[in-house]
Amino acid sequence: MKLTKLCLSVLFPCALFLILLAGCNKKEQNVNYTFKTIEKEQTYHLNDQTNAPHCTFKLKYSYIDESAGDSISKIINNIIRKQILSLSEDVTDAQSAVDLYYNNYIASYKDEIAELYKEDQKLNRDANEIPSWYNYEYNQETSVEQGKAGILNYKSVVTDYRGGAHPNTIATWLCIDVKTGKLLTLDDLFIPGAKDQLLPLIKDELVKVKAEQHKDMNIKTFDDLREQGILFNDDGDIFVPDNFILGADGITFLYNRYDISSYAEGSMEITLPYSAISKYMIKN
Repeated sequence: MKLTKLCLSVLFPCALFLILLAGCNKKEQNVNYTFKTIEKEQTYHLNDQTNAPHCTFKLKYSYIDESAGDSISKIINNIIRKQILSLSEDVTDAQSAVDLYYNNYIASYKDEIAELYKEDQKLNRDANEIPSWYNYEYNQETSVEQGKAGILNYKSVVTDYRGGAHPNTIATWLCIDVKTGKLLTLDDLFIPGAKDQLLPLIKDELVKVKAEQHKDMNIKTFDDLREQGILFNDDGDIFVPDNFILGADGITFLYNRYDISSYAEGSMEITLPYSAISKYMIKN
């Protein structure tokens, strides 16, 4: 009887501890934030003249609501401002960040166009003689996506037109640990040397994606991608990109236009399931 009581006295605290620990882990895995969005759309004309060259600016900026006073949300917002808007931590609120980013863009536009336009005015050129590329167009949209538990996936897509045959489009993906506010890199996720193991998997998946996209080209191997002109045919090789997100079932890598192929091929997304790469990942 004494032995039974002793066992119960030991097991009950242990069981209670495990229940509490499970509850804490569950709480940590379901950290939720409320996101807000600021939209800024404005057209700026040089010298405030409606017939002068202009730039159109559009920004849809998502950020975490800090009203609850959570210190991690502030850390994450600082990361977003720095990585997406190229602003320092000195800017402490979203509206000020958006306004400053807009002002920086307009200042850059003036630096590039104002003097050229002034010379055109001196030559008394007609409005139809002013180069069309004096008119810039900037559009940036950000979004937040659900993925792996405990992970915040943040995306930004910038379309910037400054003359030429087409606008330039660049996407930036951020993968953030919501418990610590840390911006995750590949070195945080994978063991040393893992990139060499990931490349063959990425190549195989890339062949499948492009074979489906270009059914008329009979793509079967990675070399076919180069021979068909889908990938840049140089002496280098493709790389494991730093642009990635952690989804519920796998990691998705992003290649922007010109990273490994021409503009016409567009951006490329390659997803590797966790089941195929778990042995290369750092266990947390």
